[in-house]
Amino acid sequence: YVESVAYISSELLEYARDGKTVVELMALGTKLLTKEDVIEGVADIGNIQINGCPGREGAPHVVSISFRGVRSEVLLHALEDRGICVSAGSACAAKHPRPSETLKAIGVERPLLESTLRFSLSLFTTEEEIVYTLHTLHEIVPVLRRYSRY
Repeated sequence: YVESVAYISSELLEYARDGKTVVELMALGTKLLTKEDVIEGVADIGNIQINGCPGREGAPHVVSISFRGVRSEVLLHALEDRGICVSAGSACAAKHPRPSETLKAIGVERPLLESTLRFSLSLFTTEEEIVYTLHTLHEIVPVLRRYSRY
């Protein structure tokens, strides 16, 4: 997996700072990190569900993942303790945590509503950050599931 993710070089970051568009950056031949990279990296964790539109139909920089058997707040804090920032709710409801109305509307089953995290990427997300996040998820999700009453 690590080899499939392209690192955004300092040259690309300079282009981004100079106001280049994503299309112009991609024309340089370097792959930008997308939700597909994250999805590919979590696929073998097991008992997960990717929520939302597949591929190009959805936002390329956001992925919503439900981790069956792990409460989102518990996983969020475990990741936070390791320096990884994610969200357990929609961006517009950050101050009022409750199951996402969007997830309900797209038919996510009730037990998964409180097991979902949102991962957001940017032009400045590095390969190292993605690899570290995926490694951490592979390490802590099985442990949290073993000790979960959920």
